[in-house]
Amino acid sequence: MPRVGQHQPNARVEEGEFAQARGDLDLVGVPSDVYALGAILYEILTLTAPHREPGSVADVRAVLACAKRGIIDPPESRIPGRALPDELVALALAAMARDPAQRLRDVASFADGLREYLRHSQAATLLDRAREHLRAAEGSQEAEADEYYRRAIGCCEQAQELWPGFRAARRLFVRAALETARHALDGGAFRVAERQGGAALQVARELGLGEEIKEASALTTAATTAERDREGRARHVRLLRRALIAAGVVVMVGLGVGLVTVIMALASTRAARAQAALITDAGIMMKALLDAG
Repeated sequence: MPRVGQHQPNARVEEGEFAQARGDLDLVGVPSDVYALGAILYEILTLTAPHREPGSVADVRAVLACAKRGIIDPPESRIPGRALPDELVALALAAMARDPAQRLRDVASFADGLREYLRHSQAATLLDRAREHLRAAEGSQEAEADEYYRRAIGCCEQAQELWPGFRAARRLFVRAALETARHALDGGAFRVAERQGGAALQVARELGLGEEIKEASALTTAATTAERDREGRARHVRLLRRALIAAGVVVMVGLGVGLVTVIMALASTRAARAQAALITDAGIMMKALLDAG
């Protein structure tokens, strides 16, 4: 049996993964080793073997027949309620590609993939924290929920900075941004909803997430429309307020002019009465002088 890491260019490598089970050890080589490692990782992730006949108790021949046809269930379908690391799923499937030419080149490449995932364990820890924040936000009051959503998005962004190729971090960011947008829209924070919905939409498009693209588009449109309507109402209120102020100024000016007119009229009346009184007094004095003479 060839050592792990050796390659046999003349071997029928497309049959290598089945040769060991048949006892044809001459056909076993690096591609079959890589395939076996992928199958082990698949079983670690899903707790089930990668090849089985649906609805039956699989025996060796049924498993080999299923494997030869290249039938591998998506790992997520084996355990629907459990979140699987996208990178490890991709590594397992790449190692089990039906065409040996499409598989990982060698065992070292498979090991590098595992090291790369483990090297970024801090990013994975940040995602765990982000999920905790999202769960906490669901049962919190509005102000507390805002903070939890902010922290969840921050954890996702930090994870992406530590591991730029961390697909799971980008997917969780989409989820966090969508939940933040929904929360903000319900609370009347339309600009926040529009911003987070737009961020979710951009990343969802990059990842090709169909359902998330639809949801993000709908949220962004709803937030934009709501903000435009609110701005329209606010503009109408401002115009109405200005009109009321202008009308008040006109009324005040009119009242002022009327008051001045009344005051002037009263002043003229008083002056006329004072002048008449002076004339009367002067007449009385002249009469008194004449009587005295």
